[in-house]
Amino acid sequence: MKNYYKNKYLLCKVKVKRNGMDHFTLLKFGASWCSYTTRVGCHINEVRKRYPHVDFIFYNLRYDYPVFQKYKVETLPTVILLKNKIEIKRHDGDCSYLLEEILSLTR
Repeated sequence: MKNYYKNKYLLCKVKVKRNGMDHFTLLKFGASWCSYTTRVGCHINEVRKRYPHVDFIFYNLRYDYPVFQKYKVETLPTVILLKNKIEIKRHDGDCSYLLEEILSLTR
């Protein structure tokens, strides 16, 4: 399970544009002991099939703390939507009911 969360170098590989179109990335920050993080993760797994043009990256507090600091994450879970590496939407706390609304910005 440790390697599942160990992706601190993945952000440097995120593309700015994909085939001339805007590129979207959804970052989820959480912790394995947080029930709200688990709930948001389950909802993300359900909706990610409907948004194949969006990259989903999960960060765990235990393994990826420097990334938490970089994005100034203070609440678990936090979801950040990036468009071409620029933050366009952030939601702190349980956002499982808002995922469709947040991801609708990618269309």
